[in-house]
Amino acid sequence: QAVTHVVMDMNASYATLVPELFPNAQIVIDRFHIVQLMTRAINTIRTGIQHLLDKHSREYKIMKNGWRLFLKKYSNLETTHRKYMRGLNEYITEEEALTLVFKSFPVLEAAYLV
Repeated sequence: QAVTHVVMDMNASYATLVPELFPNAQIVIDRFHIVQLMTRAINTIRTGIQHLLDKHSREYKIMKNGWRLFLKKYSNLETTHRKYMRGLNEYITEEEALTLVFKSFPVLEAAYLV
């Protein structure tokens, strides 16, 4: 009765068991598992799109070699300093790279911005 909070992952079986054992407890999902779920979701969408693309397209190369960009917070993207992007063989900012992909795949942009 004295337990007020239970921190857990997103396992459904735990969610049904906790109210029975701790009727006054509030379930809290830890940050690690929320971040893990979001990372898996964006990577699943990105790789699904990659499988549809020609391996020589600019979008494919950005998604393949620049996969970390899709996990970066938008406000932390480099917007002014151009860096050499392997695979593309050109200098481009991180924001320009994502914008190029998002123009062709608005579904990926919507998932990224959530």
